Amino acid sequence: MDVFKRYFFSFLIASVIIFVIAYHAEKYYEGQMPHNLTQETRDELIVKIPSGQGYETCLSLQKTKKLEYSFEAEEALEFNLHYHLEGETIFDQHPKMLQTYMGNFTPKEDAGYYCLMWGNPAEKPVSLNFRFEVLKP
Repeated sequence: MDVFKRYFFSFLIASVIIFVIAYHAEKYYEGQMPHNLTQETRDELIVKIPSGQGYETCLSLQKTKKLEYSFEAEEALEFNLHYHLEGETIFDQHPKMLQTYMGNFTPKEDAGYYCLMWGNPAEKPVSLNFRFEVLKP
């Protein structure tokens, strides 16, 4: 029984320490990491964007990488490419209405991650087919 108590208290102390560290790290980095950050370096998605709403996906992208992406939608969507810095949204590609697009992007800043966002101003849901790949230039 003595061994059980020792392991129990060791586990309890380690759990509390890990919880405290995680709690403080989350508070410190709050708002700096997007909730929708993908770990993929290549993907293809089909998304239905409801009327008046948007869809955003964020990618880990350093200055040493290049993003190739394309999309097609049933109707024109408001598209932009941006990153967040200290609560501000900085646009590398300002919002514009597009139905299809094929392009590439090499970051000028080491922001850590960049987000691609589509907004649906239409009165009905719009289907979006989106492909991307992160490459070494």
